[in-house]
Amino acid sequence: YLPVLAAGAERYYMFVAAWMGEDWVNPPGMWECYKKVQKEYIEMDLESHLHAWFHKEGHALLDEDMKELVAFFDKSLLSC
Repeated sequence: YLPVLAAGAERYYMFVAAWMGEDWVNPPGMWECYKKVQKEYIEMDLESHLHAWFHKEGHALLDEDMKELVAFFDKSLLSC
């Protein structure tokens, strides 16, 4: 629940993981964590401050991840 502990009107949290080829990350566990955290963010009226992004494979931040990250923050900052 680190994202819940860090939640705040001035903070944003984004999960990034891969569906395949993740030796050190459990993608189904990451999704479950996101869904549980999402409930808390909804209760705090911060749902727009939370985002999950899963790419197909690879244990690194990829170009597609960075595009999604920038789009998420651009959209979030425009709504402020």
